[in-house]
Amino acid sequence: MNPYAATSVTARPDRSYLATRVLTAPPQALVLMLYDGALRETARARSIDPSQPGGREQLHKALTRAQDFIRELLLALDREKGGELADRLAALYLFCQERLIQANVKADPSLCEDVLRVLRPLRDAWAQICGAGAGEAAAPHGGGPEQSTAAQGTPAPGGGPVQGAPAPGGPAVGGR
Repeated sequence: MNPYAATSVTARPDRSYLATRVLTAPPQALVLMLYDGALRETARARSIDPSQPGGREQLHKALTRAQDFIRELLLALDREKGGELADRLAALYLFCQERLIQANVKADPSLCEDVLRVLRPLRDAWAQICGAGAGEAAAPHGGGPEQSTAAQGTPAPGGGPVQGAPAPGGPAVGGR
């Protein structure tokens, strides 16, 4: 028996679907997926009681997953083309990373609230820009699938789109 068979993509159709979505998604949709993942894992961490049996391990796992999503958001920024906007987004992402690290070190899920307050408006603005709307891709708030169409701008760090800003793939989001 193959010990890896149970973890293969063919053994898990949901992973196959996700892999296909990620591989075929435009950059704008990938950023939305990253926001959704970061919010989902941060909200999960926020709901964990570390004093319960296994709670500390669950908290650590959710927080490190959230950090992974935020790290990918940081890597997606094109600072050369994004200029000040990309720098501001990077500062917000780094703040979120720091709060998640503190929550992990202190085993204090309440520190996740700051991350949720920063990322939710950014995610909602990004979804609006991509045409998905704030309610369609409800994964950070409820767990539904994300959808995206062509982007028309770049989210401002305060949550709203920047008027006249180039589309993602331009200043703030670039390919690797």
